[in-house]
Amino acid sequence: HATAPPALYTLPPHGALPICDGSPAPAFALGSLSVIGNPADDTTGIFFNGGTETPDEELTLETSNDAVRINGPATLMSDLRIDTDVGGASGREVGNVWFTTGTPIDPDGGEANDLTIDAGTAAIEFDAPVGGVRPLADLLITKAGDVTIDAAVRADRVLQNAGTGTTWFRAPVNT
Repeated sequence: HATAPPALYTLPPHGALPICDGSPAPAFALGSLSVIGNPADDTTGIFFNGGTETPDEELTLETSNDAVRINGPATLMSDLRIDTDVGGASGREVGNVWFTTGTPIDPDGGEANDLTIDAGTAAIEFDAPVGGVRPLADLLITKAGDVTIDAAVRADRVLQNAGTGTTWFRAPVNT
């Protein structure tokens, strides 16, 4: 039986908050989720790692229509899927996905990882470079309302399958 993590957890320098240890993923009722890098150490950032068992390993971050905000340099050590389109709607920020200005997103060195986002009818916003240091394999938006890309994107492919709003590219996109 999994117990919920504390409401606020500050990472120690070079520390990590293990959400799953490789066993069947625990489920926590977190409401909206903010993932914030350690402000005391800019070099640690946020590492998304779905494991190393197979080359196609994927980490899924799923909410019940709650918002996700990522704030801190993010490294994809495996494919990452963010799905905020699950469950009943509630609140003003229903299912929004926001990568803040302090959140450049890059795959781990020597890897080509995918970032997939399903926000349903909610908004997705990128305020920092995507693939700025190393290009992603795919940036895939499966569903979204408005999508705003305010910083440069480098990926092998950038795809949006469905949307109910407007998609803005306000910076260069290189594929």
